[in-house]
Amino acid sequence: MVEQAPIFIIMLFLAEIQSRVSTEWLWGLSVWFILARLMHAYYFLDIGAHHKFRFWGMLITLAAQLLAALTLVATLIG
Repeated sequence: MVEQAPIFIIMLFLAEIQSRVSTEWLWGLSVWFILARLMHAYYFLDIGAHHKFRFWGMLITLAAQLLAALTLVATLIG
């Protein structure tokens, strides 16, 4: 979380100050990011959680970051 969250928050902040992105889109990305990080963390609770929680949590985290980056690039270009 320490590595992923600051990058994601900075990208969201930059996209938001461009004022070309809907608030709903940014909220949606944020919710997906938080849910993904919770899935990833659930694996480490040491309660016998399946490794798929970690895999899908990280995959969705990276997808949310990629979408945030593409949103930022789209706001800068268009």
